[in-house]
Amino acid sequence: MINLNDIPIKKNFEVDNINTFKKVIIAIHGFGSNKESSTITALSAVLKENNIGLIAFDLPTHGECKYNYKKLRINACLKRIKSVEKYLRGIFSGEIGFFASSFGAYLTMLYLEKYKGKYSDIILRAPALNMVKPLTNNLEKTTTIQDFKKNKKATVVTKKEIYVSYNFYVDLLKNNIFDKTAMITNTINIIYGTKDITIDNNDIFKLAKIIDCNLFPIENADHRFKNDEDLQKMIEITLKVLGS
Repeated sequence: MINLNDIPIKKNFEVDNINTFKKVIIAIHGFGSNKESSTITALSAVLKENNIGLIAFDLPTHGECKYNYKKLRINACLKRIKSVEKYLRGIFSGEIGFFASSFGAYLTMLYLEKYKGKYSDIILRAPALNMVKPLTNNLEKTTTIQDFKKNKKATVVTKKEIYVSYNFYVDLLKNNIFDKTAMITNTINIIYGTKDITIDNNDIFKLAKIIDCNLFPIENADHRFKNDEDLQKMIEITLKVLGS
């Protein structure tokens, strides 16, 4: 593990040769995942072959971070992305873009609105544009929102059971992507599966009517793109968007 101010990171480049790359992509994993996800791992190797750098990191309480569900807050996530970008800009003089999955894609949209930066490419995979839906849909079946508020925490069942604080839920309610799109000027490239039942693809279509988006559906793919063929299609689309 490489540690950047207590942020666990992985990268497909050495600092000494980073400026030989055409561009570098900041990869952001989804909820309950980590920087070693199958998507990021596969993408990292292929991008390096195409002279494109990738840096990934663990969001708070994920991966190699010390687990403390109270620290998973939206502002903490955005600050972490900012720290990684600041580090990258300190060592790399070329173009920087984003590749983000699900919850990571939601955070990327908030980040674009908050910091209004210019980036070479924004690629969102299966974006959870309305994070409230998948979060509440995956609460333990016996948990009501009233229970959640009373207990100040709840269990979310994804690949594993994860505690989240009620404050995190309130963060999601306060940070509606569709209230924050006016200042986003970047073109958004969205790769999604037509058989994704974790997110609502109608949210993707809604976003595409509001801001500049390129949509890349993968027929019959699910949320995680578990099928090797779907993963390969995603990589091919990503390379095309990145100009490789």
